[in-house]
Amino acid sequence: MLNRFFMRLIPWWVFFLIGLFFGGLTIGTWQSYFAYSADIYAAETTTPPPPIPLAELDPATLSLDGEVEVIAHFSGVSGRIETGKVDHAYFLLTPMGDTGPSIAVIDLFILHDSMAEKINTRLRPDGTIQLRVFVSIAGTWRGQIEDALREAGVPYTLPLLVAEPAFGDRIEGLKSQRSKGRILAIIPTVACLACFFAGFTKLNAWRRRRKEGRPQETTVDGPIRSNKRGF
Repeated sequence: MLNRFFMRLIPWWVFFLIGLFFGGLTIGTWQSYFAYSADIYAAETTTPPPPIPLAELDPATLSLDGEVEVIAHFSGVSGRIETGKVDHAYFLLTPMGDTGPSIAVIDLFILHDSMAEKINTRLRPDGTIQLRVFVSIAGTWRGQIEDALREAGVPYTLPLLVAEPAFGDRIEGLKSQRSKGRILAIIPTVACLACFFAGFTKLNAWRRRRKEGRPQETTVDGPIRSNKRGF
């Protein structure tokens, strides 16, 4: 009910302005997706990158897909962050030493127990783990994870990277990343189309109301005739 009330208040031209904003965002998002998709296609046809100690990882050298196989220390630290309707769980990987980035391996919270089991099966006796991940270039939810770690007093090295784990087949993991990138491009596209549709709908309604409120013009088909004779 409240949404309908605001929809009636917003004029048609505002929807067009919002649609133009999402239009520009859509173009940029699809351009990024095509570059991202091309990078993943190239990765599918090449050999996977060799494992690298997390202490030696330079985030600036990561490809667009963020694929990297790291050898890191599993701190045993995990947590939960609120990310909207669906919460996420994270597991903290730190470098073997005092330098190098840390990685928060993140996935849906409902998969927490499954992730913990998969990590524990890969855990070596010395507390290290070798794991393939896809680092998020945008670093989504990095701030929330850093806040949670600071509140818990957990030490970690900077920068903190956010990554999705790839426990299964590498090619399937790459395809999954490409699919997620496509979804991110579709979202502003749908928003753009919805705004323009709403704008045109309200514009047509506004024109119709103006037309109905305009007084009707009378037309005369021929000369006026009088019933009186002599005229």
